[in-house]
Amino acid sequence: MPESSEHKHIKEVLRKFFSSKFGVAIDEYPHWGFETDVFSVTFSSITIMVETIWTASKENFYRDLTIVVSQDAQVKVVIVNPKILTDPKLVRHFEKVKVSETMKGYSIIGMLAWDFSDEGSFLKKMKNQITQVLGEKGQKIAQQLETMKKDVFNKNVPSASIISKCLELHGKVDLSDKIEWLKGELYGYYGYIKEGEMHSFENLPGKPYYRRVMGTTAFYFGPGNTFEQDFPLVITQPINEIETWINGTKPGGEFVFYIPPPKFIIELAKEHGFTIDPEQKMPIVLPRLKLEGIVSNLRTELHKFLEELTQRISTLD
Repeated sequence: MPESSEHKHIKEVLRKFFSSKFGVAIDEYPHWGFETDVFSVTFSSITIMVETIWTASKENFYRDLTIVVSQDAQVKVVIVNPKILTDPKLVRHFEKVKVSETMKGYSIIGMLAWDFSDEGSFLKKMKNQITQVLGEKGQKIAQQLETMKKDVFNKNVPSASIISKCLELHGKVDLSDKIEWLKGELYGYYGYIKEGEMHSFENLPGKPYYRRVMGTTAFYFGPGNTFEQDFPLVITQPINEIETWINGTKPGGEFVFYIPPPKFIIELAKEHGFTIDPEQKMPIVLPRLKLEGIVSNLRTELHKFLEELTQRISTLD
């Protein structure tokens, strides 16, 4: 059904309003097969959606509420045609949805009856309601961040646990610029390392410099002919696996793991009259201290990330 001129006018007013008051805003935001009238990301990275239900039919009302429920924005604003508020059944249904969404951790503002006769006052009242909700959410998130920052340097708290909590924050604030880095640390960076670039971290999300280490490999080519070489590489395993390696290695000891031999090692073996099966794994020796350095530097970067997020949350007007 084509949108009415009133509906189009409301969307344009809202887009400009949210862009000027709360941060970035776009209209006709696609999500899960639907289009939200306005979707906004605040300066503090909290996401807001606005859905205007203007056609007063029951079918349209239920359909548009489905859009509201399907969105994962933390604050959901519902604006309606005043006629809708005269139907007790529709009002009752909305209240049920509001309770359900609140139990999931979302904040629902509405239903707000649009006032064409005094749009300025309407927008001011709406802004006050949104600001109050954002302030409450910001405080809760800030408290959670403070706890997480303490856990970062607590060796008894696994790194994977902290990262999991960081990923959970994505449902509350916009972390799109860090998601792939966090997932790489939690699940591993498999697939990002190209053949011949085992020592490069540039193609990994977040460019985790701390994962580039120098190991040692050795080959025995006969009596008196042992080849030993430092071997730079990027550790791609999940961070919990690296911490398991550390816990299984004595302080001051070394950890040995195995990787497929790179081409230059295969060619080197040929020069000495040996053939290395490309499927055979090559031993790499790493001091435990270097593994500990990966974890230590990751936790420092996590703390920086949480501190940056705290600053973003504190900018809420």
